[in-house]
Amino acid sequence: MIDCQNLIFSFKLSQQRMAQSKILLGKSTLNRIMCFSLYNLGVNRTNLSTILNMPPGTVKSMIRAINKGGTSAFDDRRKKNTMIDYSPSPPIQKAIVKIEEQLTTISLGDSEIKISNSNPLQKKVFLLTLLNNGLLSNADVAELLNISKAHVSNLSKKLNDNDILSLVDKRKGQQKDYVFSENIKSELIQQFVANIMTGNSTSSHNIACQVNAACNTNISDRAIRQHVSKLGLSKIKYSLPELLLELKKTSKG
Repeated sequence: MIDCQNLIFSFKLSQQRMAQSKILLGKSTLNRIMCFSLYNLGVNRTNLSTILNMPPGTVKSMIRAINKGGTSAFDDRRKKNTMIDYSPSPPIQKAIVKIEEQLTTISLGDSEIKISNSNPLQKKVFLLTLLNNGLLSNADVAELLNISKAHVSNLSKKLNDNDILSLVDKRKGQQKDYVFSENIKSELIQQFVANIMTGNSTSSHNIACQVNAACNTNISDRAIRQHVSKLGLSKIKYSLPELLLELKKTSKG
């Protein structure tokens, strides 16, 4: 038997805990638990009736019901619905994407998925699938694929509505890389770097306009975007200013 005489009781803590338990269990269920617990500690029915402010007959029938029906007797059967505590769902863990020279690595929790950069359609489909499942944002995918957010939304809708084949470039004819002469490539790099250093836009549209004006060409935004990716220029977008600033500090020293 538990010797309650040696236990320390706090009136303040009792009030706090009773209030919380009433919210969680309901007053009627809490009274049943208290009544049966004190009964098992040896308190007689008359005292139970006084302490819990319950009629003696109610105390007697409650104890009899619990002894007969078990734990189900603690529930207030007058209630139509039983309160169920639904724990909030854990937050969705976002994917982490790292693009290297030859591979794109997608980290999902403790797992990693590697996709060769020579498989652009596979990479595009996978990134859009992550987007459609809330594991990447529209802005994330736009940056990773080096396209606009509006274009990402359009591709996402195509994938949902018409499956993977809708993402295949159906335009006929060879995409001629030889159009990009050394002169055009050097101008592209020059404009890209200049825009980084001056804080101007490095979007494919802006650079296409600059290259076409300088070289008297009519190169599309898409072609510029492809060559920016091929040349790996997007990787120096943030590191180049820091590198030049560090070089300036070194030269002054």
